[in-house]
Amino acid sequence: MKKLLIATTNPGKLDEIKRFLGDLPVELVALKDVGIIDVVEETG
Repeated sequence: MKKLLIATTNPGKLDEIKRFLGDLPVELVALKDVGIIDVVEETG
């Protein structure tokens, strides 16, 4: 099965994306699942 990296650290956004894409034949992977834990400053 292919993996799709979801590039967000926001748990709410991740849950929403999983609901929309959950029926696709891919494994949805979060940044933290692959060891990326950097926080990006949102400036605008």
